[in-house]
Amino acid sequence: MKLNKPAALNQRPWQKKGVWAAAILFLAVCGGAVWYFWFGPQAVLAKSGSSAAAALNTTLVKRGDLSITASGSGVLEAKRTVDLSFSTGGTVAEVYVELGEMVKKGQALAKLGNATSLEANVVSIQLKLLQAQKDLTDLQQNADVSLAQAYQDWVTARAAYQDAVTAQQRTAYARCSEEVNTRYKAQLDQAAARMNELAVHSLGTDAWIDAKNTYETALANYTYCTTYTDPEKVEAQAAVDVAKTKMDQAESKYSTLKSNSGLDPNQLALYEAAVETYQVQLNQAEEDLKGIILTAPMDGKVIYLASGAGTMVGTEKFISIADVSRPQLTVSVDESDLDKFVLNSPAAVIFDALPDQTFHGVVTQVNPSLTSSGQYNILKGVLTLNEDAVQTVQDLPLGLNASVTIIYKEIKDALIIPVTALKKLNGKGYEVQLVEDDGTIRSQEIQIGLQDGTYAEVLSGLKEGDKIVSITGSASANPSSNQFPDGGMMMPDGGMPPPP
Repeated sequence: MKLNKPAALNQRPWQKKGVWAAAILFLAVCGGAVWYFWFGPQAVLAKSGSSAAAALNTTLVKRGDLSITASGSGVLEAKRTVDLSFSTGGTVAEVYVELGEMVKKGQALAKLGNATSLEANVVSIQLKLLQAQKDLTDLQQNADVSLAQAYQDWVTARAAYQDAVTAQQRTAYARCSEEVNTRYKAQLDQAAARMNELAVHSLGTDAWIDAKNTYETALANYTYCTTYTDPEKVEAQAAVDVAKTKMDQAESKYSTLKSNSGLDPNQLALYEAAVETYQVQLNQAEEDLKGIILTAPMDGKVIYLASGAGTMVGTEKFISIADVSRPQLTVSVDESDLDKFVLNSPAAVIFDALPDQTFHGVVTQVNPSLTSSGQYNILKGVLTLNEDAVQTVQDLPLGLNASVTIIYKEIKDALIIPVTALKKLNGKGYEVQLVEDDGTIRSQEIQIGLQDGTYAEVLSGLKEGDKIVSITGSASANPSSNQFPDGGMMMPDGGMPPPP
């Protein structure tokens, strides 16, 4: 007979309740250990310390240079440019220079070939000028003679006028003497009686015709001697008028000469004008002759040459000379920087074609008005480069573009700190967070000077080598400690502690 085992003895090991309980307990202990390692207080402390350390950035007060600048663009230009042209048209005979060549003052540059005609014109005008000068000299030297002659002419004209008046007055009386008139009257009466007698019985005969002719002759003689005709009276009056005009003119001329030391001012002005006119013409002719040769008015570089020998030219620009002894730039800056663009400010220049070289200069001109450039307003001025740039820049083409940095203000070897370390105090002054030697942090009021956007000059309140907080983060500190790993202090809410 077979005996049955108890049920508990027949169960497999994983079917027993005690085994499951032990396994669950083991897993719970292991999980707790893992949680404690990753998320427990020690992990929290480690992570909190790391965040706080990251939030605290410190820097040392140091010495350095600061500057406030304005950026702009520039175009290389000559200090002075002179355009040269021939004074007259013609054919270019010689060109003595080449484009880009350096020339000296007085150096011949080019020449026209039409000298002969210009020389002949000069001689012709010289002769006319000499004659005009002689006329003027004669007028001045013969002033006394002219005055005497004018007086004599006046006297003569006055006498002629008086004679004309006398002749005109005689036309109101008989022309001949009374004796002559009486004789002509007797002859007239006798001739009239003879003609009338023959007319009675011999009218039309030769005898009557002779008597009639004798009568007409006697009548003419008598009429002539006793009266003046109307035309004669008119003529006599006209003679008076003419003589009066001549006398007045002579008197006026004499009075004028007498008042001007024997010189007629109108004639003097005429002669002087002639001399001046011919002198101007001569100067122009000589200039035309001289102008067939162009010479350099200054030391400089040939920056424009119209053509070569053999070409026909007029009086337009033929050669341009640029003075590159003191090169300069026309500078443009945005209107937002106009307060930094002032006279005598130093500047640094980098040409686009020479990016590895920096030249220096000074602002020598600031235009009084803004200029529109597209949608922007710009301020223009002139920057003169220093002497050490002359030799290099002389070889560069004019019109070259450059970047310009204008230094408005600049200080050397100043105490400086980052501007991110500053905190404004109620609109009056600034403070920083100063890190003490023992790692604690306190507020320190300071006075600042120049700022360039990155650094600020410290005038008082700090010394070189002081450690300050430059940038603070927003992480919270370990609630169980307010001590940072590097000795800095932070409040539990992440802020800085108040000053002690």
